This record gives sequence, structure tokens and C-alpha cells, in this order.
Amino acid sequence: MNHQTTLEHNLVETPGKLLTTEITVSSPILIAGEGEQTGQFDRVLISLSEYETNDLFPPCVMAYHETGNGIINVNAMVLLPVKEIDPSKFAVTQQFVYSEGGKNQLNLHISYYANEATTNKYIPILISFKTDPVYRDGSAILIDCTQTFFKNIDPKTSRGTITTVKRPM
Repeated sequence: MNHQTTLEHNLVETPGKLLTTEITVSSPILIAGEGEQTGQFDRVLISLSEYETNDLFPPCVMAYHETGNGIINVNAMVLLPVKEIDPSKFAVTQQFVYSEGGKNQLNLHISYYANEATTNKYIPILISFKTDPVYRDGSAILIDCTQTFFKNIDPKTSRGTITTVKRPM
């Protein structure tokens, strides 16, 4: 079974719809002081402790609206407990819900497909994407907050965080 088929099959259990926009996966840390990204994610490792685990850390997320079109720009920093990353093995789904306080919330599920690794070393990755607009009565609505989940779909482990979305100026 090829990767795309596996990823799409496993996303069936992920709530929401698959985003139609492009997802950018990059290393936010410059490698060896070169002053430019080389795309070699496996050379940038962060050691967090002596304790080895396969736990995921919640993503660190910044989200802001584009001007009045219902699209949210999202940047999520994640730490991956793997040695090599294939950017084609990432997918994002979105699901509109009402928050506990009754506000417009978009649940974002960042999924990747990789063999689980028990390690104390993590690769920092920046995942950037734009959400699809959510419409009510024919008009795009403004989202107040997002809840972003980060999940390895093989095996099924995840962590999440809630982020307030910055309004357009």
C-alpha cells in the first residue's frame, strides 16, 4: 500500500474535512550556522531529557485572520520524536464547532504518518497552512479560537492546545 493511500485511509478516523490548501513543512532552525535552510530535518535534534519516551508534546500555535475572507493563517511548531521526516506524510483537517463558551471554534487536526520512535531527541518542525473559510447563511464567519491537535496516525497518539485567533486589523 502506498503512503498516500495509507494516510487517506487512516484520516477517515480524524474528525473534519481535509484542507484544500497547501501545507508547508519546514525546519525553523538554521543548520550548522549556515544561514540558510538545507531541508535536512534529520540533522537538527533537540535533546529534552535523559528519559526516553514516545509521547508527543502539544503544538505551539499562532493563528490570525486574513482580512475579512474567513481564512485563518496558522503556524504550528511541533516536536517530532523521529529521525527523518517526509513532508508528504502530513495532512490537516478542520472541523467547525462551538467552544464551551459558545464561541466559533475551529478544531485543527495536524496528522503525520511515521513509525513510532522511543527517544529523548526531537526534530523541531514548523507547519504552516491556511484554513478553508467556514460559511453560515452564505457568509464567511470569523473564528474566535482554534483547538489544534497533533497526531501520529501510526500509532494513534495525539496532543492538543487551544489558541485565540487574532482578529484582522
